[in-house]
Amino acid sequence: MRKRVIGLFLCLAVLLFYPSLPVPEGLGIIGVKTLVLLVIAVLLWITEVIPLGISSIFLLVLPLMMGVSTLKETLTAFPNPTIFFVLATFGISAAISKVPTTKRILLFLLKKLGGNINLFILAIMIATAFISSIMSNIPATVMFMTIALSFLTLYDTEAEKQRTGRAVMIALPLAGMIGGIITPAGSSNNILALELLKEYANISIRFIDWIGICLPVAIILLPVAWILIIKIFKPASIERVKIDSFVLKLQQIEKPELKEKLVVLIIFIMVVLWILSSWFPNLNVTVIAICGLAVMFLPGIDILSWKDFKDEVSWDVILMVGCVLCIGNLILKNGVAAWFAEIMFKIEAGTNIFLLILQLAAFMYLMQLILPNAPAVITSTTLPVTIVAAELGINAAVLVVPLCIFSSWTMILPLSAVPMMTFSKGYYAMSDIGKVGIPVLILLAFILAAWIPVACKILL
Repeated sequence: MRKRVIGLFLCLAVLLFYPSLPVPEGLGIIGVKTLVLLVIAVLLWITEVIPLGISSIFLLVLPLMMGVSTLKETLTAFPNPTIFFVLATFGISAAISKVPTTKRILLFLLKKLGGNINLFILAIMIATAFISSIMSNIPATVMFMTIALSFLTLYDTEAEKQRTGRAVMIALPLAGMIGGIITPAGSSNNILALELLKEYANISIRFIDWIGICLPVAIILLPVAWILIIKIFKPASIERVKIDSFVLKLQQIEKPELKEKLVVLIIFIMVVLWILSSWFPNLNVTVIAICGLAVMFLPGIDILSWKDFKDEVSWDVILMVGCVLCIGNLILKNGVAAWFAEIMFKIEAGTNIFLLILQLAAFMYLMQLILPNAPAVITSTTLPVTIVAAELGINAAVLVVPLCIFSSWTMILPLSAVPMMTFSKGYYAMSDIGKVGIPVLILLAFILAAWIPVACKILL
């Protein structure tokens, strides 16, 4: 309540006092108003003065009230393919959650990796990352969190359960975020960044090229995160017989029914088509996702009902993504992005790209603490970054891909929805995730700074 009241007063103060401030050089009065709009959006989303979905709707009419643009001009960016891709991924998540496929994946990994607690954590991290590569990080994390909570009941003492729970509950969101970068479908943030890169720099990254750029990064970071987790948090050992008992419970899953086979088949075909879209432009990623979703509703298939779908869809996220796209369009149109680029990065001839990406990492990690809202961060910084890339004469993807990844990985504090899901279970303190997350983020920054320019030069 206190945070909401403070947020309300801050929004009112910004609206009341910005006319008395001097207009920065190179911005103009409309640019100032657009910047004020962005500040108010950030304040509303951080403090949640009103619910996220409602604030997103309100922000669509605020430009008209402030004299920034007409309502029609503001809404021109709303019907964007990103919106419909995100909608489709919610449906895919609902379909996967209705069948025991995730349990089968975990069972397979446990059989292959053996039976001690450290290998169980590795198995559940690999499984989470794999599922997160084709669907949103949040449902992927939640699916395996349910399985992990069941596993923790095997411990006899509360102290051992708490110690292991801390390791597992931190491992899950880390694995979800790592898996989320593997394909464009792994996160709506990826799709948003790709859409903005296409709009602002006229650069397209094919599905297969994104995998080529990001999969090596995930392959390096997942085992590093696992080693850090088991070394720092030291999960309590457990008798082999108890792990075998847990595996036995997983084995009691019935043989795949027709519905589960159909879910796997449809998602497999979608992934194949997404990959083929790299060579066949007519195979649009969003169209494939929507068609796959529609097939799940067909008579005789009936994997999903309308109720299943609408209950799974996070409408506040949909409205916020649409709002972010609209504000981003105004930021571009009214010159705020170019002005922001000038003050964010001081570009000189011979600027080192490696150091520039590290500078971008530091900026994004700071933004995570101020604004743990990846779509808003991506929208407000992608255009300035593409302008910087143009000034340096480099492919804008060299900066936009790291920007997308840096802004999506909330590992210093559990402030975004992905880590918040496991943090809410009470197994770890707010500061615990940073013990693993900060070293991973530092490594991520150096890997991307070294790898992304090379990968983009080879693949794009």
